Order: sequence, then C-alpha cells, then structure tokens
Amino acid sequence: MLPEHGHYPDTGCHLHPSCLRCPRAVCIEDERDEEVLDMRTRNQEIVGRREAGEPPVHIVARMGFALRTVYRVLHREARSRPLAMRGWGD
Repeated sequence: MLPEHGHYPDTGCHLHPSCLRCPRAVCIEDERDEEVLDMRTRNQEIVGRREAGEPPVHIVARMGFALRTVYRVLHREARSRPLAMRGWGD
C-alpha cells in the first residue's frame, strides 16, 4: 500500500496536539533526527581519530568537545565491539 493511501492518526506531540495544525515550520521529530545524525557523525569522527592513534586530549583540542564526551563516546564504542577489537589504551 502506498503511504498516501494509508491511515495515519494525527496524534501530534508534546508541543501541539495536532501535526496538521501545528504552527512549527519544522517538526520536533525531524529536529531530533538531525541531532541524532549529527551525534553519529561526531562519534564516528572521534572513533576514527582514536583508531588512527590520536590521543584523547588531542581529539579534544582539535574538535572542541569536552574530554568527558570523548571518553564517553570511546567507552560506548568499545563496549559495542567484540573483545578482540578492544584496547585503544590512552
């Protein structure tokens, strides 16, 4: 079935009860999608720099993020990898 032939309830969001009558130019859900995409891109760059051997403090200086952010991204990435691929060190 094509999307235009389907039934979609106009449930709105926490900002406005109806999507079709919402005064916002950009949907809050679309903004969230863009934020997630930006974070994924940021995280990939952090991980890529670390895999290339760049120390976390250099990543912070180059990219302008907090050291805690860099370590959090690296920790999350390390947990999602198989054990054989872990071990960036500092």
